[in-house]
Amino acid sequence: MKCENYFVGLDIGTDSVGYAVTNSSYDLCKFKGEPMWGVTLFDEAQLAVERRNFRVARRRLDRRQQRVKLIQELFAKEIAKIDADFYRRIKESYLYPENTDQKVRLFVTYAEQKSYINKYPTIHHLISELMKSDEEHDARLVYIACAWLVAHRGHFLSEVDKHSVDKVTDFGEIYEELISFIKRDEYSLPWSEDVNIDAIEDALKAKLGVTKKTKLLAEVLFGGKAPKVIGETYEYNYDLVVKLLCGGKCSLKDLFGKDEYDDLEEKSLALNMDDEKLANIMQSIDETDAQLITVLKSVYDWSVLVDILKGKQSISEAKVAVYEQHSRDLKAIKSFV
Repeated sequence: MKCENYFVGLDIGTDSVGYAVTNSSYDLCKFKGEPMWGVTLFDEAQLAVERRNFRVARRRLDRRQQRVKLIQELFAKEIAKIDADFYRRIKESYLYPENTDQKVRLFVTYAEQKSYINKYPTIHHLISELMKSDEEHDARLVYIACAWLVAHRGHFLSEVDKHSVDKVTDFGEIYEELISFIKRDEYSLPWSEDVNIDAIEDALKAKLGVTKKTKLLAEVLFGGKAPKVIGETYEYNYDLVVKLLCGGKCSLKDLFGKDEYDDLEEKSLALNMDDEKLANIMQSIDETDAQLITVLKSVYDWSVLVDILKGKQSISEAKVAVYEQHSRDLKAIKSFV
């Protein structure tokens, strides 16, 4: 019996392909006594999100390594004068001791290594001293600090003078920028002009979860009830604006009231999301809508920065203070035990 027909049916719901082999009379053919029909199951299709995350992480690591290599080139001449093998030891520092002939990881002698660790328990101790001291330091110490800073650089969206850090932590200026943006083109301010700015500041700095913090800020701004209608009076959904400022997440379509935003690759927004994703969102939407995100992010970043600094003039000073507090707490716990 000659088999002439081969039928294939695709079942989308089960990710499978069914097939049957028949002759010219459409009778099932047999192979070794068994009917020639069956089904092939395929693995479930995966979204591109996971692979994209790996690709973004790889790109970020490559850029970090490029910045560190540039710093090495800038310091190479001075470091070569005092320690020609310094970069080599850093490059081999991840190896097991038996796989390298370098006995000390960072400096030439154990005494230098021990002195460095005792004087600078963390990188922030070193950075803080270099910021405050006018004395000349070992070029290797300056390199270590600069390499760490460029590797963990953050962003450079704000131009800040080192002598005017208070302006960065001043909530009044950031709040005025937000108000002026909302009231442009004769739109109404969604909350009272007489709202207590100090209360808003305290709500944004509160150590609470997103839900509780959102309720607290909404209570301060709207007395617990926020306007939800996007129209001639209000340009955006201010329920969601409050949620974003408190570290929450929302849909771009619901925030701006534009159905076309539901077709974007990134459909949701959070002010603490990856910088690259945030940049892609801002490039994909209207310029005015992107400006709102910029203003909201400046308010959110202020709350994060104030929480990190805790009254200090730099992040390194704040980290040193945290380290010292932990040391005191550890001593107290040991003495108690």
